[in-house]
Formats: sequence, C-alpha cells, structure tokens
Amino acid sequence: MNYNKIVILGRVGRDPELKALPNGNKVCTFSLATSRTWKDNNGSKQEETEWHNVVFWNKPAEIIAQYVKKGSLLLIDGHLQTRSWDDKETGKKVYRTEIIGETVQLPPKGISGGSNEGPQDEGGLNAFDGPDKPTAKKEYPKKKSALQEKVESVQGNIDYPSDELSAEEIPF
Repeated sequence: MNYNKIVILGRVGRDPELKALPNGNKVCTFSLATSRTWKDNNGSKQEETEWHNVVFWNKPAEIIAQYVKKGSLLLIDGHLQTRSWDDKETGKKVYRTEIIGETVQLPPKGISGGSNEGPQDEGGLNAFDGPDKPTAKKEYPKKKSALQEKVESVQGNIDYPSDELSAEEIPF
C-alpha cells in the first residue's frame, strides 16, 4: 500500500500566478514558506525557512489567484509530485518537486493572512491583512463546555460529611 499526502501551513512567498493552458485548464503556481525555530547547543535561537512550490488546478486555482496575495497564511492539503525535464542550455535533467494542492483553507476572519481583497470584519479591517498591518483584536468571553457547566452545578449541591470516618467503618 502507498500513501502520498501532505498537509502544510505557511505563508505565501510571492503573489500567485494564474495561467490558462491551450486545453482550457487553469493552473496557479506560487511559493509557500514554512519556518521552524529551535535553540542550538549554545542556547542561541535559530530559525530555518523551507520554501515549497505549490500548484493548484482549475476552479481552486482561480479562487486562489483572486483572493490570495504575498504574505497570506494558507493551510494546504495535497500530495507531492516530482516532474523532470531536460534543461535547454545545459542538456542536463532538471527535477522539481511540487505540492499539488487539492484543498486550501484561507484564514478565518480576524486572522492575519495578507490578501487585500478578502472579506471585511466589523471594524472594516481586511480579514486577511498581513502581520505588518494593524488589526483590531477582539475579546471573546470564554465559553464553558457542557461538562464544565454540569460539574459546576453539581459541586454546589454535594453534602460532604462533617464527621471523620473511623477505621472500623471502612469495609475492607
């Protein structure tokens, strides 16, 4: 059995490029950056950025080209594909590994993303504005789970015994 699946969360490195092929299909390509940070043996903070080539086809390609801009935060679900061709200048075989996107999730309202054309939140700020743009931070009351509410309602109704148990009262 084989399995080729990738889920990746990162920021768009350049504006997506949409092209129409002669057969009518549309293809959108862009780069996506993922970063990781860690402390080295000396305790110094280190950061490494990995760049990924991403390809979307047809309707998703059109949507991405319309709403996604450089700096947008995207969650992509897809698979890896490596293609090859002969370089015209050197004659050597060239390889390129790409993420072929199947689904994409744009950030929810109020989360930084980078697009200039996405939905607006109540304050008039773009829901996909990048990290360098000011955004209104919303404060939401913490919602209690049904279990937490049930526990709190029962806790007030428990009658705890006021006297202490003796060793003779323990049944084992």
